Amino acid sequence: MTIRYKQGESETSLQMIGRELLREYFHMPANGVKGSEVPFAIPLVNPGNGEKTGVNFEGYIDLLEDGETIVEFKTSVRSMDQKDADEHLQLTAYSYAYSQLMGKIPKVLKLVALVKTKKPKIVPLETKRTAADHQRFFCLAREVLHGIRMGVFFPKVSFMCADCEYRGPCARWGRG
Repeated sequence: MTIRYKQGESETSLQMIGRELLREYFHMPANGVKGSEVPFAIPLVNPGNGEKTGVNFEGYIDLLEDGETIVEFKTSVRSMDQKDADEHLQLTAYSYAYSQLMGKIPKVLKLVALVKTKKPKIVPLETKRTAADHQRFFCLAREVLHGIRMGVFFPKVSFMCADCEYRGPCARWGRG
């Protein structure tokens, strides 16, 4: 298997950044751990009216801490801010899954950004979700599922395109 590095990165440079980020993380205040890489597979159901999609929503929650807290770790080349945490769809999805599994909304959602800058740093952000956020998540998931079932796919250009195996076909999309 070939590992592709971005320009200016190497195995050694990334190991050094990783060590520094781990050192920083282990100096942060710790909460009790209830589970890590917690798997879930739940029916995708509208929390408002019980509408079912017929598919399961599956994934892994990075970390569950005491106090009904979900933690999601992200690596980034730039610092994240409160708006990033407040709008982070993955946190909404995990909050939805937690509420379906536990029968209650988690009290805290943490986004722990491991920022790979010259001086690596950790940016912990906290946010919350509501039942209305879960309703919106379900509606979004239902519409995406509908599009998939109808064979509707369209390109969404972002920073992730550089590493995507569909970069070529996506770039040619709509050009005849």
